[in-house]
Amino acid sequence: MIIKISKTQADKRISFSIMSIYIVLLIQYVLLSYFGMRSGENVQTIKTISKVFIAFFFINSLYVVLIRKRVFVFVSGLFFLVLFLLNYVFYVDNRQFLEVLSVRFFIESYPVFIYSVAIEDWNVFKDVMKKSSYLIFLLVVIISLMKFLGITQLDGYSMMLSYYALIPLLLTLESWFEKKKLIDIMMFLILFFSIVLFGSRGALISVVFYYFIKKLEFKKFFSIKGIVLNALLILFLLNIRNILLLVYNYLLSIGIYSRSIYLFLTNITYLSGRERIYQIITSKIAEKPIFGWGIFADRVFLNGAYAHNFLLEILCQFGLMGGIFIISILLILIIVFFFKTKKDSNLFLMFFSMGLVPLFVSGSFWIYGGFWLFWGFLISNINQKKSIESA
Repeated sequence: MIIKISKTQADKRISFSIMSIYIVLLIQYVLLSYFGMRSGENVQTIKTISKVFIAFFFINSLYVVLIRKRVFVFVSGLFFLVLFLLNYVFYVDNRQFLEVLSVRFFIESYPVFIYSVAIEDWNVFKDVMKKSSYLIFLLVVIISLMKFLGITQLDGYSMMLSYYALIPLLLTLESWFEKKKLIDIMMFLILFFSIVLFGSRGALISVVFYYFIKKLEFKKFFSIKGIVLNALLILFLLNIRNILLLVYNYLLSIGIYSRSIYLFLTNITYLSGRERIYQIITSKIAEKPIFGWGIFADRVFLNGAYAHNFLLEILCQFGLMGGIFIISILLILIIVFFFKTKKDSNLFLMFFSMGLVPLFVSGSFWIYGGFWLFWGFLISNINQKKSIESA
């Protein structure tokens, strides 16, 4: 027997499924932090229970996704499966990471992608996101207080905490821009300083990016005429050091030493931490610039670590050919979004800030749900005719 539900109810189920990831994993983090658990049987038990809860929410709305997008689910799933299998066959050195991280992709990232593509009314998702953000805010405050007061024995730094806090952060910032309510700015400041104290720079960059684009009048910044130029400019500014490192290492690989580039690099950076990672990856890109080293190759070169930069990750894994193709597809989707849909730009800016901007300084796009939510948002809206009303 097939139970019929309304379009709004269906979108709510899908939206709750996606948001359950943030809520359940933050609750898990609170428990682990409070009891100071890092590893062991109890940790695995808590993580297993968390996965069961998330799976319940996703299974609850799976039939809606399959009814709406069964062809897309089949085709996209087959595409990624073949892509990983081909890399497994041709890039032997990458197999140890392909075996583990491809599974993580299909469990963590791919469901977010196909579920977001299945959403028809993004105002419903935004409403669910707003309601969820209050609980996320409470959980972030609890975790931050535990860290500040020394209740937890876990490390002060938490990348997960900062990225999950981005949802209420950007929502309160958007609300403050529109309504100028004191409660919004107070919530924003609490969350912002929590990230400053315990979070990652990627989340902070996202917030700063969102704020300045809003101040610069988003619709003008992303006008149809300027969208390609603005996107390329952002990519260039975010990656100026990496571009110079790439050029410098390529010149060295063909026997040319550029003293000017070397001096410029030594004046703007020092090769430790991420800079050391960027140096290793750019040197590898210079060795195989056209087709790259295969999926997760950066993990091979960095002993399990990742590139910490979206552009370098793509170039390392897919080379110039694959990198240009992927970035071109993303730009085309963004352009078509504005040309065809004529929709409210607030959600676009929010998902762009959460899903793409952090990846230029941290994270890996394969296992970062925010990135796939952004892709799903673009594809979902391009396939629809109805405009988004201002929420």
